[in-house]
Amino acid sequence: MSCIFLQGAGKNTSIEWGDHEDKPTSAIFISLADNIVAKSITSKNTYNLGSPSVVWRRVTAIKIRGDKSA
Repeated sequence: MSCIFLQGAGKNTSIEWGDHEDKPTSAIFISLADNIVAKSITSKNTYNLGSPSVVWRRVTAIKIRGDKSA
């Protein structure tokens, strides 16, 4: 059985994205694979930052939907 191991660089490096939940593809990182382990990944969704006129929305940072994921 194969396994995907995704290791980030901790809190000193982050993945940034500026989108919101109204779209199914709005997360910074999406995994639909089985047997994945993700470790030390820092994410920042910038959608609600910046302009005060932006309507605040719920945001998804990371979405993992696979069997045997951690």
